[in-house]
Order: sequence, then C-alpha cells, then structure tokens
Amino acid sequence: MWIAIIQFAILFVIILLSFRKKNPIMQEIKSEAMKGETDFENTMQSIFHSTKLYNELKIVCHPDRFLPDVEKQEIADKLFQELTEHKANYKKLLEIKDIAIEKLNINI
Repeated sequence: MWIAIIQFAILFVIILLSFRKKNPIMQEIKSEAMKGETDFENTMQSIFHSTKLYNELKIVCHPDRFLPDVEKQEIADKLFQELTEHKANYKKLLEIKDIAIEKLNINI
C-alpha cells in the first residue's frame, strides 16, 4: 500500500511539472517586460485600434486591386504579407499605411 501511495505522489509531481513548462513566446514577452523595453503606448493602441486599422488596410492594400500594374501588385503583395504578420501591432500598421500611401498612391 505504501508503494502505491509513493508511486501516486511521484506521478502527481511529474504531471504538475509537465503542465508548468514555459511557453517560449510568453518567456520572450516576460523578458522584454523585465528589461523595460515594452512600449506600453503601442500596446494600448494595439489593443483598441489595431483591428480597425488592419481591416481598412487589408482591403485597400490587397494585391488583387492592382492587377493591371505588375509593379504595384508586387509592392501590394509585400505590404499585404507584412499586414498579416503585424496585424496586432498598431505602430507597425501605421508604418505600413504610410508606405502604402507613398508607394501605391492610395488615399486612406
């Protein structure tokens, strides 16, 4: 009986330790926060405004809108890839918006 209790305790500890594995993304966020490199203004803007800006930009910068012009279509394709990669980063979305206005001659 004591052997079964000890085995159960060991199994319980192993299960607890397996659930406490660190997520690498969370570790990166935590290390940035500990270094003081987190841009809290961008974080707050991203929480409340990034979805709206992303939805506007994904329509305006979609590569299919520039089918006749191959050069603009390639630029739009690169911008669209950046949009999908940074859709939750408000500061980066604003940079992409400025690039789109400059290179694609779009009024947003």
